[in-house]
Amino acid sequence: MDVASTPRTVAHVLEQYLYQEDVQELCDDLGLPVGGTKEDMIARLLSEPEFDPDDTLQYLDEKAIVELCEEWDLDTSGNRDHLLDLVSEAMAPAKPPTPDTGAPVPLPEPLIDPTGPAFQPPPPPPAGSGR
Repeated sequence: MDVASTPRTVAHVLEQYLYQEDVQELCDDLGLPVGGTKEDMIARLLSEPEFDPDDTLQYLDEKAIVELCEEWDLDTSGNRDHLLDLVSEAMAPAKPPTPDTGAPVPLPEPLIDPTGPAFQPPPPPPAGSGR
């Protein structure tokens, strides 16, 4: 497989290296629904703020870890913990990073001025109009 075309993402690890039962267990541990397809559960995991991508690595056996290291052109020598560290460091985050501070990305300025005429309350009815 071409290393350049291999995604270094947690989604790739979940899809290619974990069994459906493993993905179900990850969902269950986070209190997420465990029904649906493997892809459905992966989508739930990736959208869950409490999900830690490194939790997926505990489900990889030695053969899978070495295979993943080869696939991502990482060093394949060393013990399991060393290889898992390499994979963890190489794995891209599941979600796009926020700016340098790690704070949530601010929303853009509104296109409509909330103090403009469209947001002004209607004028009171004229005196004596019976309302």
